[in-house]
Amino acid sequence: MIQSDDLSLSCEIDWCQLSLADKRAAGRQPGAHTFVSSREWALLALKGGLVVRKVAIGVICVAAGMAAVYVAAMHFGGKQRTIENILKKYHFTQLNPPSTLAGPGTLVTVLKSEPLIVGVICPSADALSDGLSRQLLTSDSSSSKEAEELTGDFTVDAGTQRVKGRVASDFLKRITVTLSNVKLIELPDSVVFDLIAQRKGSCTKAVEFRQTNGQKISMIKSVIAANARYKLEFDSGIDGNIRSQLTHQFATSMGLTTGVRSEDTIEGSGLYWGVRDDEALATISPNQPPRTGAGGPRRLLSPDKSAQVILDVQKHQ
Repeated sequence: MIQSDDLSLSCEIDWCQLSLADKRAAGRQPGAHTFVSSREWALLALKGGLVVRKVAIGVICVAAGMAAVYVAAMHFGGKQRTIENILKKYHFTQLNPPSTLAGPGTLVTVLKSEPLIVGVICPSADALSDGLSRQLLTSDSSSSKEAEELTGDFTVDAGTQRVKGRVASDFLKRITVTLSNVKLIELPDSVVFDLIAQRKGSCTKAVEFRQTNGQKISMIKSVIAANARYKLEFDSGIDGNIRSQLTHQFATSMGLTTGVRSEDTIEGSGLYWGVRDDEALATISPNQPPRTGAGGPRRLLSPDKSAQVILDVQKHQ
């Protein structure tokens, strides 16, 4: 129904469809129908349009978020985007905690299978000389898919960290780790043959000793290295001094004692997060031809497990 008044045209609307706030704003008494001026009608329509638009935008955002989660899940084989899943995707054995002990060229052995503990037999400089670092191949996030996917923020479950003292974990709500300067570092086979003659005598003896005891030895072929920034979120009831103590305790258990930056922040640089090994490369020794045989690289370290790397081999014998 259209009616003229001294202000403008009015439209008949169903009063029952208006909210109580809109009724009060219109200054009318409840009834089956009422006349609302076009000015009031415009304001009400505008309000309704804003609500509709907000709802529509909310629906679109939720849909976009669900689509992003779906795409990410499909990209990682239906799994959540985590450091562990990305490393598995590219067949790297995760190091937990990350370490600087097992760079390319390092000779290692398995000391314990459950949980996986890896011992260093010879550091890379002893196995292939100090000149090794100059002959390694490095790819960053601009040329390596592995490095690209591992760059950014990740939420880490505090309960999965191999922390010696579990007190810190009991008070931790969440750990966010940001990886930057991520690199894929690889050891070409030819470099092993070039440098094997420079292996230190002590390394050769260590290898022979382990082999005599029936232990398998492998060489680290490639690693994922990155800088890390840990942000620890504690329970709200923990004061600053306690947070600082727990942060130092957590840093110590992760081998990052010197990386504490504040009561809730820890940093580390050049950490190895994942490794790929090759048993065949470990069979190459000075003045002795390598063993021959069909097949590709043999792995001693399973990519389906995470490993802790230690230097004190005797401690875990």
